[in-house]
Amino acid sequence: MKDLKILLAKLGFTKGESTLIAKLCELGFADIKTLIKKCEMHKATVYDVINRLMQEGVICITVMNGKNYYSLNESAFFGRIIKERNDLEKKKELAILVEKYKQEIEKVRRDFSQSENIINKTSGKRAFKGFFVDLLKTTRSNDENYFFIGDGGEMRDVMGAEYYRFSQELKKVLKIGSTIILNEIKKDHPFSKEVHGRIKWAPKDLRFPVNIFIYDNKSKVMIVDWSNGIPKLVQINSKNIALTHLKFFKYLWTNRALKLYERLSTA
Repeated sequence: MKDLKILLAKLGFTKGESTLIAKLCELGFADIKTLIKKCEMHKATVYDVINRLMQEGVICITVMNGKNYYSLNESAFFGRIIKERNDLEKKKELAILVEKYKQEIEKVRRDFSQSENIINKTSGKRAFKGFFVDLLKTTRSNDENYFFIGDGGEMRDVMGAEYYRFSQELKKVLKIGSTIILNEIKKDHPFSKEVHGRIKWAPKDLRFPVNIFIYDNKSKVMIVDWSNGIPKLVQINSKNIALTHLKFFKYLWTNRALKLYERLSTA
């Protein structure tokens, strides 16, 4: 991974970030003790680098058997590299190396993320954008709907009106199906005229403090907390947990207290 560390340094990552990212590329995932040992850096330095990269969404936490493991969030990682695209085009050798390591990292991450009963935690706008792309991609490739529960409008408030409108237009263009439960307290929010999907409204006293997405052949649940203006994401990769959430969703959907949205917009 020596070449990768050199590449990362050229792309603007610090020495500590380059060392830690390269090591995660090699290991796939690791706990904090392993990272401190393998990176040969001081404990405080490793924690500082991890916190910095987590703020950017480059690293996410995975919880297995009550223990935290760290791994790369490749969507955010390569999103940062894309910023250097103009420079990469001028330096063909760097572009080749980026593609080489992109494929290696995606394979390690894919093999790891397909395991059952895994919880991934990450945060930041970049991390959410990476998740949303994955949501649309898997929903389209599986030719299915995804399911959503939330008050509504949080994504627009935090990510911005322009991004929200773009995301909904993208759903239309890609013919992404979505079945959505929102709270009628948000009916006057601007997002209500832009949201795309089949929608029902819950009564005002039934509030949803977080957003819940159920997707990928009903095998994944993504919980998004938008409080404090920073999206905090928890992904649960478990078919049993996803099906439990879906049963709750379908129970609500068939409840007479919910009102069908006047403007149905099925993908």
